[in-house]
Amino acid sequence: MENKYSKITNPELYKDGLTPYPTVQPLEEWLEDEVSKVKNRSVKWLSEFYFHRQENRPRFISNNTFFTPADGVIMDAREKVNAKDNLIEVKGCNFTLQELFQDDTLQGDFLIVSVFMTFYSQHINYSPYSAMRTYYELPPLSSYNKPMLAVEKSILNGVINPAFQEEYLRKNNREISEFYSPRLDNEFYVIRIGDYDVDTMVNFGQKNGEISTPVLQNTAFGKIQYGSQCILAIPLYEGGLKFKLRPEAKIGNVVKCRRTPLVTVCWNEYYAEGEVEHLED
Repeated sequence: MENKYSKITNPELYKDGLTPYPTVQPLEEWLEDEVSKVKNRSVKWLSEFYFHRQENRPRFISNNTFFTPADGVIMDAREKVNAKDNLIEVKGCNFTLQELFQDDTLQGDFLIVSVFMTFYSQHINYSPYSAMRTYYELPPLSSYNKPMLAVEKSILNGVINPAFQEEYLRKNNREISEFYSPRLDNEFYVIRIGDYDVDTMVNFGQKNGEISTPVLQNTAFGKIQYGSQCILAIPLYEGGLKFKLRPEAKIGNVVKCRRTPLVTVCWNEYYAEGEVEHLED
């Protein structure tokens, strides 16, 4: 019998004969297969037990792949967006990567994948690629974080509406993890954005964010409470580097940590002059 996920899994991950796991699901299928089984349980059970689970999954290692840093639903996936350009492609919304990082000096083009962690998602975060990690937290721009409930309700109704993101992306507190991979000789970032409550982000095995610490691919580096969002941002450089990046994620897909490839590293390819913004050394 043909595995029903065979057309959406990465064959490279299973070339040694491992049994394929579902790496990505359409939103409607996830709502039917997983959410429907627990949505009638009490809020007490969901919040005290189900929400805090850490599922036992195999850990894949691949130098050709960035895996998802979070379980959840893909809200945005773009092959190239400039730090000064609008991050939310909705009329009337004006929010850039510079604002996300709270850094007016940020320049260049980035590959972006944004994952919204629902109330039904596992909330452990994993390293997308083996690298050295530092992190720092940015304060909220208002006294209280803005709730993400509108996004949550929309997703549970089977609808992805990026317009709901603007207020909390702009104002909520966030933690920025900067990773440096010697293998790629390239940095990348994972931005974790808090929901209504502040100070809900936990880091595993790394008390001082200023000390660069090795984290293996698909190893847990932290946890975030309540509905929240996790954004993978990878800078793109022209010439020199011997790879290009190809996004595999699609808006509306449900992804799983340790299973879902978000980005493929295309070795022996490179960004030609003018293909991405040139940055001075």
